[in-house]
Amino acid sequence: MRRINRKAYTHYVVVSIGGMPFIESGWEYVEDAKDQTKNGNLPDGVKAKVLTKVGLKRGGVDPDNDANWAWIATKGDSAIWDRAEGRR
Repeated sequence: MRRINRKAYTHYVVVSIGGMPFIESGWEYVEDAKDQTKNGNLPDGVKAKVLTKVGLKRGGVDPDNDANWAWIATKGDSAIWDRAEGRR
């Protein structure tokens, strides 16, 4: 099975779902990660942080564990968070 994380990712956009941190996306450049948190790329009211791989691991989030990743699933006109199985 292919992992979500890539070697090239050095910065991650992290969001809180139910009070737990999840990785929304990974990026090679900090500027790209910051752009992801702006420009209407996330639903209204979603707070996001940009962290490095070291910052993630220091916070207890392993980017190599697919269960730590979440994404936006669109259903009709609404967007909901979906995530890999195994972490609740």
